[in-house]
Amino acid sequence: MSGREWPLGRLAKRLGAELHGDPERVVRAIAPLGVAGEGDLSFLANRRYLRDLRTTRASAVIVGPGDAEASPTAVLVLPNPYLGYARAASGRFPVRIEGGSVAGIDFVLYPGITLRGVVTGRPSGALAGISVRASQERLLGGMTTPDLEGRFRIDELGPGTWTVRAEERD
Repeated sequence: MSGREWPLGRLAKRLGAELHGDPERVVRAIAPLGVAGEGDLSFLANRRYLRDLRTTRASAVIVGPGDAEASPTAVLVLPNPYLGYARAASGRFPVRIEGGSVAGIDFVLYPGITLRGVVTGRPSGALAGISVRASQERLLGGMTTPDLEGRFRIDELGPGTWTVRAEERD
């Protein structure tokens, strides 16, 4: 949902998280640790990315117990950061991706979740030939074409980790 702002105190209450930081600080979008900036919410669920956590510019990060001290910014501590991320994403934050492609961005979804987003990085008239697909290993969960403004929707993805890609069709 574009334009929505969540104060961290309100988000922590919604997620059942322990907040370490200013409850009035606001997040507006979700972004990966490595590209997140002011106003973005990110998450760490795999300690392999601790280096990215230590250098993130996100306004807040969802982390598991024991990882809060590694963060230079506010944290929302939950036993399962993946689940917290999925629940935060269901609050209809926009997902912000920098660069020319969204390839390789993984989403953890639960039954009945609808994935909605916007393909950006091109003028609205230059989206012809773009497709958005969600896949899980060898399973294609859904594919769609964005509308003229880049908006897309993939309904009823099952549980698990999905890779979402926006790419030009061959």
